[in-house]
Amino acid sequence: MKELFTVVEDFNGLPYINYSVNRKELDRLTKTVLGRTMLLTNRMDLLAPEVIRTYRDLEHIEEAFKHMKNRDYLRWQPAFHWTDQKLDVHSFYCVLALLFTALARKTACEAGIDISLPVLLDELSSIKEVAVIHSQDKRIKAEITLGCK
Repeated sequence: MKELFTVVEDFNGLPYINYSVNRKELDRLTKTVLGRTMLLTNRMDLLAPEVIRTYRDLEHIEEAFKHMKNRDYLRWQPAFHWTDQKLDVHSFYCVLALLFTALARKTACEAGIDISLPVLLDELSSIKEVAVIHSQDKRIKAEITLGCK
């Protein structure tokens, strides 16, 4: 970047930043270095388009981890447990919650409602009453649950 930018940091004893861009160097860097990504793999059975598709699918995994760090919903921390068994259960229900919310978002998208996961969770958190309908011995039974916030 030293070839690209010229920076003056001191002007008459005062801090001052002034820069200029070397257009010829910028064009050279754009054609040779900038905007390039090299993908290396040991999966020799994959064709180049499959490697690229697999790399781009990593975005979904990164998004899932981002959701698990969300302070409002699906938060992994804090885990107030001290035994491995309880930590395993905590991990299980955190991942299960992520799976259920992803399924709810997929269902909403298939119904024509294009909504982000945080917005969907905000909408769902405003629900005050839930009816659970299930069949038991060929009878349909409904249970109403009132939520509180």
